[in-house]
Amino acid sequence: MQPEIRNLQVWKKDRALTPAFDLDPEPGRVYCLVSESGAGKSLLMQAMAGILPPGLHSTGSVLPAPVPGKNGVVYVFQDASAALNPVLRVDKLLYETWDLHHSGKSKEERDRRIRKDLEELQLETSILKKQFFELSGGQKQRIHVLLGLLCEADLLLLDEVTSALDPANARLLLNIITRYSSEKKRTVLLAGHDIQLLREFDISFIYLCDKDINSAVFFDDTKKNDVITNDTGGYPIISAKNVHFSYSSWEPVLKDLNLEIHPGEYIRVTGESGSGKSTLAALLSAQLKVTRGTILYPTLDPLFTREQMPAFLQLIFQDGFSTLPPFMPVWRILTEGAFYLGKVRSAQRKALAAAWLQKMGLPADALNRRAHELSGGQRQRIGVARALACEPRVLLCDEITANLDRETARSVLQIIYEQSRASGMAVVYFTHQPDIFPFAFDTCYHLGEAGLQKVAGL
Repeated sequence: MQPEIRNLQVWKKDRALTPAFDLDPEPGRVYCLVSESGAGKSLLMQAMAGILPPGLHSTGSVLPAPVPGKNGVVYVFQDASAALNPVLRVDKLLYETWDLHHSGKSKEERDRRIRKDLEELQLETSILKKQFFELSGGQKQRIHVLLGLLCEADLLLLDEVTSALDPANARLLLNIITRYSSEKKRTVLLAGHDIQLLREFDISFIYLCDKDINSAVFFDDTKKNDVITNDTGGYPIISAKNVHFSYSSWEPVLKDLNLEIHPGEYIRVTGESGSGKSTLAALLSAQLKVTRGTILYPTLDPLFTREQMPAFLQLIFQDGFSTLPPFMPVWRILTEGAFYLGKVRSAQRKALAAAWLQKMGLPADALNRRAHELSGGQRQRIGVARALACEPRVLLCDEITANLDRETARSVLQIIYEQSRASGMAVVYFTHQPDIFPFAFDTCYHLGEAGLQKVAGL
């Protein structure tokens, strides 16, 4: 059945959270809903799929009506980690989805299709035997999209599904999505903000603004005109030497890795999805223990405990949802670390949170919301503000711009930059979007098959 959406709008009681949305798509076409972070893209798509959070409702109509287990409307979440069972094996996830939507087809046909799709996504078949939590962020996202493609829905909703991917894998995935839509004559609606990348494909754009739905509006990139200059000589504050790491019996994720971080230093680490960027961030922040080698913190007591780490180092995770307490209001989430470290008194916490919301371009009424009431980009900015409020000496940023539109991302990066310049905080960005930074770095690395290699570049 050909999808049709009429006057769809999301509400909280009598307050409209999104503009009214209409779509009468052509068969076999990919559409992209574009807006700034927090404008309501995810809410509209969740309304189309019939999975709005409690307390919200929608008006208007969606055809075909979303029915669980049917092929009408399928929604793929922005955050694969929060959407899927972390302890299930990948093969079980894929097989269950196939069997639900293709009950009359054979096991052999299922296996051929899944192996073919894995090959196109440049994922080894050995991934089938892994549990979901063992995958990198980019691998999780590709598997999550594959689950959506296997459903062969009349309307496939993909919410920021390239945000956790490096440019090469993002292009690969978008090529597969556009080909799928054309060959299967299915409608695909994407939510995205990387206009530069999306314009490389045969995609129709719809710009979501505050009042209505308009044709696409494209923004020019801001020129890189700010260069960081630091005195990073002297002794390092973190020193990683000959570090090896592997998960249980699997192949090593990191081998013979060496890295030094100096006070006030700006470092960029690039690498494809699955190269080990998030693992390296977890090791540097003592979330994981090295398999072999050493990571030293010369300015800390040699017998320091993990409880002492937050005052020294803060890690902002790629997955903004699962790292925020679900039942705690935003003002508490944002100030909990600073309060624990003695940076703010109890009576001042709401005022501090309000100041950070304003600085991050977030609405004042977010103060008392819960994490599930925020968009992915808003949650990411809360995570950044929470870390900066702790005033650490080292800030590790794991793909923190992935869920943000370009304008918001640059604003957040500028806030981090200003705090670093004022305090001497060292910052390490783990990213697959090197072109988004409006400044140069002191040191750039690439993490790949050859290990961690120093490279030239802004």
